[in-house]
Amino acid sequence: MRKNKNVAIIQARQGSTRLPKKCTMKIFKHSLIEWVVRRTKKSKKLDEIVIATSKKNADKVFGVIAKKLKVKIFYGDEQNVLSRFLEAANKFKADNIIRICADNPFISSNFVDNLIDFYKKNKCDLAFNHRPDKKMKYKCVDGLGAEIFSLKILKIVSKLAKSNYDLEHVTTFLYRNKNRFKIIPVPVERKYQITKKLDIDREKDLKKIIDLVKINKININSSENKIINK
Repeated sequence: MRKNKNVAIIQARQGSTRLPKKCTMKIFKHSLIEWVVRRTKKSKKLDEIVIATSKKNADKVFGVIAKKLKVKIFYGDEQNVLSRFLEAANKFKADNIIRICADNPFISSNFVDNLIDFYKKNKCDLAFNHRPDKKMKYKCVDGLGAEIFSLKILKIVSKLAKSNYDLEHVTTFLYRNKNRFKIIPVPVERKYQITKKLDIDREKDLKKIIDLVKINKININSSENKIINK
């Protein structure tokens, strides 16, 4: 086992309020979750990939998907995603957790690897390149990257976070307490410093992504350059 084990945890569930069962909805040949997992698997820096879902019957489908795609599965609390992450991280002996959302079909393995490299070289509690941040004046495409933090930090947050919002969204407590934690956005090339939303929250987002795939002739292995049409 590699020292300083990097584990990607992909949070997924079928009970999304804005677009139920979106993870198993198709983007042409593949389901949304399959886009996410297959693209994440291209990373050279990850030691393990885990789909972390809930214990509800509707989410047992992710066990079938995980087996098919040869990644790990973890079943935890549906609403308390923070506890789900901590339990999954402990089970798979993670040192560093790479948090990936299951609604980002175009997750880039290059962005993930750059994130891990940056985190290794820079002392911080959390690093990210998955979305823009106005308060930090950070610009980047929304939906290509991820977040990274240590198991130690996750344990600290698990003890301090109390609100339902923080328990559901895992890292929001860190962002809301920037005076207590060191958070650094990962620099990206200028071509990625654009306003472009590539995650799927609602049905209109799914339709937009399907149109983008068709127009730009994107497939599950397409590079981030092709996806943003550069």
